[in-house]
Amino acid sequence: MINPMDLTGRTILVTGASSGIGRSTCIILADLGARVILVARREATLHETLSMMSGSEHIVVPFDLTNIDMIPEWLKEIAGKYGKLHGLVHSAGIQLIRAIRDIDSDSIHNVMSINFDAAMGLIRGFRHKQVYADGASIVLLSSVAGLTGTAGNSLYSASKGAIIALVRS
Repeated sequence: MINPMDLTGRTILVTGASSGIGRSTCIILADLGARVILVARREATLHETLSMMSGSEHIVVPFDLTNIDMIPEWLKEIAGKYGKLHGLVHSAGIQLIRAIRDIDSDSIHNVMSINFDAAMGLIRGFRHKQVYADGASIVLLSSVAGLTGTAGNSLYSASKGAIIALVRS
């Protein structure tokens, strides 16, 4: 029987792979047969995720996604070293629960840099023909908070609303 979810022979890069949804995504993709490139800042936690995954061809690549302008060249290096990417999942994100009166420019910069700016950098890099394989897909994780918002969550909601607007355009 053919498994329509089989990802054997596919290489998928996942940001935020060190915890949460990103970690779970890596585990599921590995179970489906994909070779996963795990990306996050902390190498030790990437190796924790790697130890939870089935298969043996996965790749740990620590990278700080706040280096927005470096992302396109970095993706070209990744594809040059490991082959073209069949998919990209941007799961890295920061949720900062804080009243508006307590939000400062550093908070805005930190949340938007990872949640939105990095997504834009990843798309800019992924668009290069030497980076993506035919039929490749990009998945940007957002949140219902990007549509509804909640008290104390305005900055996160704004960043996820920006992701929704980006995808729609």
